[in-house]
Amino acid sequence: YVMSIMLEDELKDAVLLYVNKLSQIKTEITGRDIMELGIKPGPEIKNILAKVLKEKINGNILTYDDEINFVKKNCIG
Repeated sequence: YVMSIMLEDELKDAVLLYVNKLSQIKTEITGRDIMELGIKPGPEIKNILAKVLKEKINGNILTYDDEINFVKKNCIG
């Protein structure tokens, strides 16, 4: 029973973290920015934006320049 309550509290905390903070995080770069780096229009743009968002949520990317540099280093070539 105690474990059940602990898990419920952890789940509640995780949901609140997502609703109050993580869901508000957005990328600053756009598909247009990525295309300007040489990526052709298509589904790859969405995949790159998802990778950038994941890194931003994890705290590895903070600024627009960080996002551009991440794309250059990890998604082009």
